[in-house]
Amino acid sequence: MYNISMLNKYFFLILLSIVPLHYSAAQDKSPSQIKSEMEQIGEESFESIRFDRLKRMRKEIVQIESKIYLNKKEIKKQEDMVLKLKLESENEKLQKVYNAKRILFIETITGLPIFQSSEVAAKDESFSENLSDILRPALSGIKGLSERPRQIQMLEENIKVYTAELNTVKLALEKIENYQKDKEYKDFYRTLKKSKKKLKTVKNDFEIKLEDAQFNLLKLEKNQGSFVGVFSKAIFDFLKTKGKNLFLSISAFILIVWFLGRVKNRVISFFVDKFLKLYGPHDQGLWFIRPIKVIYSLTGFLLALFVGILILYIMNDWVLVTFILFTLGALVWSSKEYFPTFFEQSKIVLNLGAIRENEVVIFEEIPWKIKTLGYYCRLENPLLTGGSLRIGSRELVNSHSRPIQVNEPWFPTKTNDWVVLDEEVYGKVTFQSPEQVLVKLIGGATKYLKVDEFLKMNPLNLSNGFGIKQIIGVDYQHQSILLDEVVPNFKEAVTKSLKEFLKDEYKSVYEFQIDFLRSGSSSLDIRFFLICSGALASKKLLLERTIQNAFVKVCNDNHYVIPFTQMTVHMAKTGE
Repeated sequence: MYNISMLNKYFFLILLSIVPLHYSAAQDKSPSQIKSEMEQIGEESFESIRFDRLKRMRKEIVQIESKIYLNKKEIKKQEDMVLKLKLESENEKLQKVYNAKRILFIETITGLPIFQSSEVAAKDESFSENLSDILRPALSGIKGLSERPRQIQMLEENIKVYTAELNTVKLALEKIENYQKDKEYKDFYRTLKKSKKKLKTVKNDFEIKLEDAQFNLLKLEKNQGSFVGVFSKAIFDFLKTKGKNLFLSISAFILIVWFLGRVKNRVISFFVDKFLKLYGPHDQGLWFIRPIKVIYSLTGFLLALFVGILILYIMNDWVLVTFILFTLGALVWSSKEYFPTFFEQSKIVLNLGAIRENEVVIFEEIPWKIKTLGYYCRLENPLLTGGSLRIGSRELVNSHSRPIQVNEPWFPTKTNDWVVLDEEVYGKVTFQSPEQVLVKLIGGATKYLKVDEFLKMNPLNLSNGFGIKQIIGVDYQHQSILLDEVVPNFKEAVTKSLKEFLKDEYKSVYEFQIDFLRSGSSSLDIRFFLICSGALASKKLLLERTIQNAFVKVCNDNHYVIPFTQMTVHMAKTGE
């Protein structure tokens, strides 16, 4: 019997003898030439092992064939029915072994895995077996990706086990041979002889198993090729089979979705026109258009998905069909807890909920126009930079909308408007978005405010027009001339000052009034009231100071006394 380990040792000694002889010649050769020579030596070794393996298999086939022939002759001669049935049963087993050896011989000499078949017995199928049958194509495809590495690993492990067992048997044989030479064990000579024969049989079996494992490992490594080649072959096989099927399925899905999307408006318009012809204009508008659009889109998606799966079914690609169906089932099953929320969202998507398209909704304390509804809704605010939001319908489940009114105020200010915040902060709005508002103060400083903070500061917008109110008092000694002289002098002087300050912009002053307001505790109060257009919003503080300056100047020119608050203390009289 040929020993593969001895062949490896012999092959290694040959290499050791060849390398020194050709060392000088190898120095002149390129690495690719050296690699080619080594591959040629490995190929010759593999062919030598295969040839010896074929000789051993031929010998085994002849032996089994001879035994079957002798059994058949014995069966014909045998009259005892029991022995005859026993020989027939033995012959059936030998015939199976003979057929297997024949197949193995053909596979070895051709290098092709042929005549591999399996019998599927008819049996009652349980639910788990049915599920296993459904998943088997997908699992087989995944299993095939790792088949070669698993085979190599299994063979390497078997080689280690067989080698260890073979070493143990050899050691046992050596000990038995030593016992046979020892006179003390002469009484056990016959038993030791039989034991030695049995161990040789076991040793021969392990050598055959080891040789088979080593040969199969060499065959796998010989046909393995480079990593790039194996990877490229796997990709090519995928593209040629499942890749092609997947491409056709996805192409059909996209084509149907695209086509139905192109004709969507025409189909819906056709049904709307039919409805209007039958029932006339509806009092509440065409509220049913949105549900029709959603149902149309959902039906189109399901139709495209069905066609895509149908193509895979026709192509008999059960791996992809199983994967897609189980993925869809897993998605539905994992989403069962969200059905109540999904139902509320569906009402929004269908335009049947508490919010409707083309109405106004308050979101994050800002009014928004509902442009479109869907699982992602589009909200717009024309006065905000970046005033277009795409938000999930889930965030609007608890909201409600109302019809848009004429001249609907979408935000307190616009960019470049002048505002007063909390009656203290005065400046120009330079930027406003859904997140923040920037106000440029007098002097150039910029105040950054979040939208909610800005709204809480009660912004007073001056750019749409504003009024200036000033209350100034004169002393009671001018009471007799107050209406005939003091008020007209103030009006003339302030008007003149405003015209000099504003010049051509004075036309933006819509109204200017000066009149007596009331009798105060220490003064006669005169009210100055100025109404201006938004064009003068940036000059509000200057206008207030202009009025104050004119008032003081008139008082100085006409010797009017400006009183101050007086406090009178009354002392009680005490007795002497």
